[in-house]
Amino acid sequence: PIIVPIPNQTIVQGNAYNIINLDSYIYDAEDADQYINWAVSSSQNFTVVIDGNRQATITPKNPDWKGSESITFMATDRGKIITALKKSASTSATFTVNALNHPPSITIPADRETYVQDYFEIKLTAADADAEDNLVLTATILPEWLHFNAQTSTLYGTAGSQHIGSNSVKVTVNDQLVSVDSSFF
Repeated sequence: PIIVPIPNQTIVQGNAYNIINLDSYIYDAEDADQYINWAVSSSQNFTVVIDGNRQATITPKNPDWKGSESITFMATDRGKIITALKKSASTSATFTVNALNHPPSITIPADRETYVQDYFEIKLTAADADAEDNLVLTATILPEWLHFNAQTSTLYGTAGSQHIGSNSVKVTVNDQLVSVDSSFF
């Protein structure tokens, strides 16, 4: 048999790999696809099931696992019914599971009211379930009297009489993959 390389596959945690139709990756001049016997190398991190229709399903053994592993697929023909004439071929594919990125969040204090000529200050809190993510907090819309200190995550300033009423504020937190906006007045 001649095996065409099986493409590598990459998923994000919680998703499923595409089912592999092994018949699409084999050619044997002597034996039809249904007479090809398929096997796979043992896998430390994946369960590999090949059904009677020669469809391979690859599933991570641990749903929290992330990383890559190469799996070798081996095909053996019937050898024109003479065992000594059996031929085999193999190919490997790498299966990768990337970590699921959780979006970051911003906590804004409920008390956001100030009075004319009174100093106003609130501290914003950015969080992410992915502890290794580096969070960047920015203020993208601020009234002219309000300032943002990125190092302390603090909005501060003193409103003048011309600023009476609602003032739009928009802050963004980014974990290098996802940005989340929060607007308030």
